[in-house]
Amino acid sequence: EDNNNDADKKIDDIFNNNTATTPNKSQSIQKQPPSPPPPFVGRLLFKDLLPTILQLSAQTVKVIRSYAVQMTSVHLIPHCRVKSALVILLERMKSDKNRNVREDCGRYLRCVLETWPVVGDNDNE
Repeated sequence: EDNNNDADKKIDDIFNNNTATTPNKSQSIQKQPPSPPPPFVGRLLFKDLLPTILQLSAQTVKVIRSYAVQMTSVHLIPHCRVKSALVILLERMKSDKNRNVREDCGRYLRCVLETWPVVGDNDNE
């Protein structure tokens, strides 16, 4: 739980620019764009959004569903490597009543296999 609090504090600090230093008189005061959040913020957000994304798979409007599948498989999954998302996808693939949700979980898992880097075992040494 302390790790979660530390992570939340880091996120708050990043978004509130608490880590910024005050400029000296010799430095010109220019507003610089905030630095992008660290990668763990995207992973946390993806983990929280995944159930909602899977609810879009149950959507009967084909345009909404196909757009959600495309955005998830092309833009989110290849860039957000969240191991805990695999558990969510596998569980929903086994238990969800909606066929489209199960199919999309399979698509997302295939995307994971195709795009995430392979971490080799050191058994060959």
